[in-house]
Parts: sequence; C-alpha cells; structure tokens
Amino acid sequence: MEVKDNKGPFLVVVPLSTLSNWVNEFTKWVPSANVVCYKGNPAQRKEIYRDQVASGNLNVLLTTYEYIIRDKSSLRKLSWQYCIVDEGHRMKNAQSKFAVTLGTQYNTRYRVLLTGTPLQNSLPELWALLNFLLPTIFNSVETFDQWFNRPFSSFNSGTDSANGEMLSSEERMLIIHRLHELLRPFMLRRVKSEVLDQLPEKVEKVLRCELSSWQRFLYKQLSRSLVDSSGASVGNARGLNNVVMQLRKVCNHPYLFLPPGMGYVINEAIVRSSGKFELLDRILPKLKKAGHRVLLFTQMVQIISLLEDYFNFRGYMSLRLDGSTTADEREKRMYEFNTPDSPYFVFLLSTRAGGLGLNLATADTVIIFDSDWNPMMDMQAQDRAHRIGQRNDVRVFRLISNSPVEEKILSRATEKLTMNELVVEAGKFDSNEADADRSLERQQLMKEILSDIPDKNERQDDSESQSISDAGDQTDENEDPETLNEMLSSNEEDYKVYHEMDLKWCACGEKKGLYEEESTIPDWIK
Repeated sequence: MEVKDNKGPFLVVVPLSTLSNWVNEFTKWVPSANVVCYKGNPAQRKEIYRDQVASGNLNVLLTTYEYIIRDKSSLRKLSWQYCIVDEGHRMKNAQSKFAVTLGTQYNTRYRVLLTGTPLQNSLPELWALLNFLLPTIFNSVETFDQWFNRPFSSFNSGTDSANGEMLSSEERMLIIHRLHELLRPFMLRRVKSEVLDQLPEKVEKVLRCELSSWQRFLYKQLSRSLVDSSGASVGNARGLNNVVMQLRKVCNHPYLFLPPGMGYVINEAIVRSSGKFELLDRILPKLKKAGHRVLLFTQMVQIISLLEDYFNFRGYMSLRLDGSTTADEREKRMYEFNTPDSPYFVFLLSTRAGGLGLNLATADTVIIFDSDWNPMMDMQAQDRAHRIGQRNDVRVFRLISNSPVEEKILSRATEKLTMNELVVEAGKFDSNEADADRSLERQQLMKEILSDIPDKNERQDDSESQSISDAGDQTDENEDPETLNEMLSSNEEDYKVYHEMDLKWCACGEKKGLYEEESTIPDWIK
C-alpha cells in the first residue's frame, strides 16, 4: 500500500479463533487501511456486503474459511489483488471444499500462504500448497509424483538389498536437495530470532515423575485386559488409539476412571493419587512465590476440570480456555490475564484450542501437562508466551511420567523434530501400499506401551529418554529437591527462594508425597 501504491482490495482469510487478533494487528500496523471484518449472521453479513463491500470502498476484507465457502456468490464478484490465507497448511488437502472454492472460483492476482507448520512426510500435501499458489505451473500431481517419487520406487525394488539401501539414501539426499531447490523461489522462511534479536530465550526441561500406587495398579490392570483383547484390534488404528488414550488417562490422573455418577471429595487425595499433580503441588507454590505466571496446557478437557478443583483447593486464581469457549470469551479472558496486576496466577488451556491466536506474553512459564504426538502443537502452545512483547526468559516444563506410553510419545515427538527439514517418504504416495507397514508398526508400538512399568530405581534406556530441544540436562528423578530447584530456577534469587521453601516444608512435614502403598488403593479401582 505504501511503496507500490497498491490499495487493494485484499482478501485475508483466517481461522475464527484468530480473527480478533488480526483486527488488533491491522489497527496497530496499518491504521490508514479501511479494514472490513466480514462476520456475523446471514442478515448482518448481507448488510456489511451491501454497505461496505459492494461499493469497493475498502482496502482489506478480513473473513474466515467458513464465509469464503458460504458467501462465495457475492464475495467472488470482486477482483482481489492479494489473497492471503493464515494457517496455510489448511490447503494441504487439494480436494477440500475450502481449497477448491478459493482456488477456482475467486479471481485473485497474487496468493500468499502463511503457516508455522513445516511440511513433513507427504508429497501430495506439498503439491496441494504449490498447486493453490501457482495452479498453471503445478497443475498435475502425477507429474510431481514422477519428478520426486518414481526414482525411489525404482531403487527400492533393487535386487541387492545392501546396494539398494545405499543407493536409495544417496538418491534420497539428491531428491530432497532437488525439492529444496524447487521450493526456494516460492518460500520465505522467518524465525523469530531473525526478526527480533532481543527476544528473551526459551529453555525447555523435561520433569519426570513417578506413578502413584493407584496409577500403577490401573496401568497393570488395563495392560492385562488389553493384551487379552488386543489380538484383533491392534491391526487397526482405532483399536490402538483407544489403548493409547486409556493408558494416557492413567498417567494423568486415576479420577478419570471414576465410575459414572460417582463424585470425588476435593482433599489431599486429588494430589497424592497422581504423580503429575503431586509434582505440580511442589513446583507451583515455588513459581508463585518467585513471581512467575504460568500457562498450563493439557490435551484433556476433563483434566482441566480436575485442575480447576485442585487450584480452588490450594487457593490459586485461574482462568480456563478450551474448545467450548466462545470467541468473545477467549478475547475477554486473554485481556483479563494480560492486564497489569491481574490476580490470575495460572491460565489453563487445552493444547489444540489454546495453541492459536493468543498473545499471553505476560506469563513466562509454560507447563506441558501431557505431550502431543505432533510436536508442532506443543511448539505452537509454548509460543503463546514466547513471542514479541515477552520481557523475561521463558521456561517450558514438560511433565513425563515414568511409563512406557509417555516415554514412547516423547521419543516419537523428538524423532519428528530432528527429521530432515523436509522428508520424502518413499513409496507412500499410494496410501494402500503403506497399510501393511502401518499394521506392523502398530503391533510393535502396542508391545512397547503394554510392557511393564519400570520400577522407581530402574533407569530408562538412554535412547528413549532423550528429551526435546535443549532439555538434555534433565534428570530421571525429581525426588531430590536440590535437582528440582536447579531445573526450575532461572536465576540465583529464584534458587534461594525455592531452597528456603523446601526447608520450611521439611520442618513442618507439609508435603506428604505420593501414595505408594497398595493399602491406599480404593475399592472402586480394584
């Protein structure tokens, strides 16, 4: 607008959850632009179109994926200069209604996709993005397949397996190099450190915790019943997903298995029956005393409710945000948390709903209660605090219980993060070919996660306990208060505060620790 004197109109398409954020950013960075926020019920949208859009007296039309499809009959009448799609990986399925509608029915001169999710594994997904940006050049997925995938299949079918492997790895490097060469003209990659050199650093630590006797009993019980019934179900993804979900619930809190209609009393048992809650009970008072504020992310909405009860029990003021929170409420709660002297110490968020479109840089500590299979989800969640506006170093604590299922999720996420910047999966273009491999992989995964829980004094295999990012200085035991204090501290003052609190707790016997005796296991679990 300022340099090339191109006044639009520009079409900006964003997820509903980030709409209000975009409005704020336009106000801040391009106050002179006439921005029309196109949303509301059908009557309101009709009125906005009639009064503000049809005349062409606008620079930017800001709307969501949904309205692009619903109101295409009116919105496609304009000749758009730029079409900008936020969270551009939504375009990875070339057959989706959104991609087809925007790609074929709207008249756009230039197209831009914004995404924070690097591409991994799948060539068709990459082709779908390129096809949207340049439909005339990347017009055939078959041609794309021939360029980048055929060489793999010809080498993989080589008779001499050793030579085949050697050739395919060299070929793989060549092809990845060729892909990077092809992508370079269409891709601008910016990481925060390049844009803002004074952004404080982010350090991630893995905090390990034991399972309580309740959780061990449940884990073994579930493992036994699942081993008996797993023969038929492991081959399919649904069977495995259910097994993994049940075991993850065990690692989070035994109360997730309460029989329907049976309530629970909010007392010390809510803390002592779960390894992660007991660890939180030791670290949250320290973080609060040292003046830190916390974002706590979890995958399970039921855990958010349990945590709310625990926070009320301990007297911490908290806010929550999950998939059921409305757009207006999101905005309001973000504002309440960010106001100076806000009374709220902790913000509870679900990883998928709270990982986008929020600026919560007033917090400097992030706790990942349970890890996502997709490490990018956790990265986006951490970046709610580690973003422009943050003044302190950001500490990220990932809670991992000593259990095969959580170890596996951590190691799988680490593998994904350390992959090549763009990995091409050989022979996976046709999904049918990969089904047999997947079934074997699932059975192997099943064996690993149903194996026995390691005893407290057993060390995890080194390869399994490698943590993500620079969390290499982690320990397998957080039993030792000194080690835990070192991991929690971002400076010498913090360490002193934490050490004094430990001495005080020790003197009055305040922290009771986990339930470890079998006699404490309630009847409903047995």
